[in-house]
Amino acid sequence: MCGACGLVQKAATGVWKAECREIYGSYALYAQASAGTEQKVFSSDGVGRPRTEHTLRVVFERAGVPETGLALDVGSGTGAVLRALGTVRPAWRCDAVEPNLRSRAALESIPCVRKVLAMELAEVSGSYDLITLFHVLEHVPDLGPFLLDLRRLAAPGARVVVQVPSYGRNPFDLLVADHCTHFSARTLTLALEASGLHVVVLDEETIAKELTVVCTPGSPMARPEGDAAEVERASERTDSAMEFLTAARRTGESVRGADALGVFRSSIAATWAASQLGGGVRFFVDEDDARRGGIHAGLPIVAPAEVAAGSTVLVIAPGEVGRRIAGRLARPGVAYVTNGSPVEDSIPRGERAARDLAEQGYALVRGVVPVELLEAVRRRLASSAADAVAQVERHFGRDAASLCTGLDAPSISALPRALQDAISGNFPPDVKGDHSLLELLRTPKLTGVLRSVLGSDRLFVHAYPSPRFVLPSNNLAAVPRHRDRQYNDHLSRFVTVWVPIDCFFRERGGVLLYPKSHTDRAEGTRRRADGLWFEPVSTRGRAGVQEDVAPGDVLLLHEGVVHESVPNTSDGTRLSIDFRVFGAGDTSTKHHVALDTMILHAPGEGRAP
Repeated sequence: MCGACGLVQKAATGVWKAECREIYGSYALYAQASAGTEQKVFSSDGVGRPRTEHTLRVVFERAGVPETGLALDVGSGTGAVLRALGTVRPAWRCDAVEPNLRSRAALESIPCVRKVLAMELAEVSGSYDLITLFHVLEHVPDLGPFLLDLRRLAAPGARVVVQVPSYGRNPFDLLVADHCTHFSARTLTLALEASGLHVVVLDEETIAKELTVVCTPGSPMARPEGDAAEVERASERTDSAMEFLTAARRTGESVRGADALGVFRSSIAATWAASQLGGGVRFFVDEDDARRGGIHAGLPIVAPAEVAAGSTVLVIAPGEVGRRIAGRLARPGVAYVTNGSPVEDSIPRGERAARDLAEQGYALVRGVVPVELLEAVRRRLASSAADAVAQVERHFGRDAASLCTGLDAPSISALPRALQDAISGNFPPDVKGDHSLLELLRTPKLTGVLRSVLGSDRLFVHAYPSPRFVLPSNNLAAVPRHRDRQYNDHLSRFVTVWVPIDCFFRERGGVLLYPKSHTDRAEGTRRRADGLWFEPVSTRGRAGVQEDVAPGDVLLLHEGVVHESVPNTSDGTRLSIDFRVFGAGDTSTKHHVALDTMILHAPGEGRAP
C-alpha cells in the first residue's frame, strides 16, 4: 500500500509476471456464457442491454461525447467495448489496441473498427478524440508511464473513459491473480490527475462494484503530500475486504459436507468459493440465461429452477444482498446459505467499532496489531508463564496439569501470593510493568479506532495491563461471568481492549460474550470466599457468543457488557492481555500511562493537554 495515497498493489515479481503470461495464454472472456456474450443490465427504461453498452450510454450523455470522431480502444480483448461503441455512436471510427493476435480476426470483423494494432500502448502514435480502457488499468503494475502515454494520445478536448473494479465494494478483486493494482475512487482519481487526465465524471453506481470515470487532457497535477487520514481509510477499506473474504470462507467450510452442494452464480466470487471447497461442489447456479447449460471450471451451470431437491446452494454476497438472494430463491427442499457479512468500505473502522460497542456491547476489530509484534510479546509472556509453572511444580512436587485439576479455591487462598498468582494465571509485577506490552496499543490502526470510540485525541491506559495465562484444564484461572466495571470502579469511563496472543482456535478458549447485556441493569455482586473473583452475574437469559479471532484482531468491550472466560481444553497454555483505556476527559484514582508520551501519572496528578 502506498504510504502517501493508499493505492493498493500486488508485488509485481517475476513469479507474478510468469503466472500472468500463463493466464493470458489461455484466457477466454465471458467463457461462462454459451456464446461468450456479456451479462445484461437493465436501465430505467426497462430495456436489458450488455453492460458495456449500458455504461457508454450513461457516461456519454453525462460527458457530452459527440456523435462522430476517431476512437482508440485499449485492451480490446474480444471487442465488447467496440461493439458497444458501434451501437451507441455508429458514426465513430475506431482503432483497437490488442497485443493478443488470437483476437485479430474477431476485432477486424466489427464494423466500426478501422485497424487493429497488435502492439503495446507505448508504440501507438496518433491523436484520438476518444480513448476507452475497460478493465485494463488493474492489470498495469507501473501506472505512471502508461497513463502518460494515454495523455500523449488524447487530442485536445478528447474524452478518456476508464472502468476498473472497486475492490472496496468487490473484495474478490483482491483475489484475481492477474489484477495487480486495486483502486478506490480516490486513488484512481489521484493517478489520473497526476498524469494530466482530469476527471470530469466519476460514476460508482451505473455498474455495481465498478468505478467508471471520464477524463479530459490537461496539465499534470502535483501529487499531494502524504495524507495519514486518507491512508488510514484505505487501510480500513482493505481490512474490511479481507474480513468479508474470511467470513465467506468460514461459511463455505460450514456447508462443505452437504450431499449436493452448489454455488450461486459463475462469477469470480463463485469460482473462488468453489476452489476453497475442493471437490465438494457439484454445480453452479446462475440466473443468466446466456450461461445456463454451460460448463464452468468443469462443472455444469444450471438455472435456479433446475436445482434438485436436497441440494444446498452457497451464496457469497455482501450482507443484505446475500440475504435477499437467499430469501428470493429458497424453496422447499433447497437451502440457500449466505455468509451475511457486510462489506462496509464506506464506514471507517473507528465508526464501526463505536457503533458495535453501543449496539452490541462489544466490537471485533480485525487486523489492527502487527503479527510480528504479537509474536515478540508472546515470547516474553510464554517465558514468564513457564517460570511461574515451574515454581508451582517445585512447591507441590507435581506437574501443573494434574495439579490444576485437583486444587480448589479454598486451598489456593492459603498459598503465598506468588503461588496464588501463578495458579490463577496472573503474571508478576515486572511483567505487567513491561512497557513493551503497551506497544500493542500504540499501533496506528488500533490507536485510530480507540480515538474514535472514546472521542479523545489523547489516550490513557490503567497501570498496568492485565496479561494472563491459563494452563490446560485450569478452571481456577477462568474469570466467572462479570462486567469489567465491577473490577475497575477507580475509572470514570473506559473501554477494555482484549488482545488474544494465541487464542486463535476454540479449544484454547477465549471470551464468551453476552450481546446487548450492557443495556441491562447491573445488579450488586460480592466477592467469592477465596477472594479471587466476584460471584458470577446473571445473563438475564441472553445467549453467549464466542467470536472467531485471528492474529492481529482485538475485542473492544463496553465496561458493562457481561462476559466470561471459556475453558482451555487444549494441551497448550492460553495467553492474552486486557487493557483498560480511557480518554482525556475521563478520570482515574489509580496510576495510569499516557500512550502518546509513555509517562506514568499518579492519581490526581495534572496531565499536560
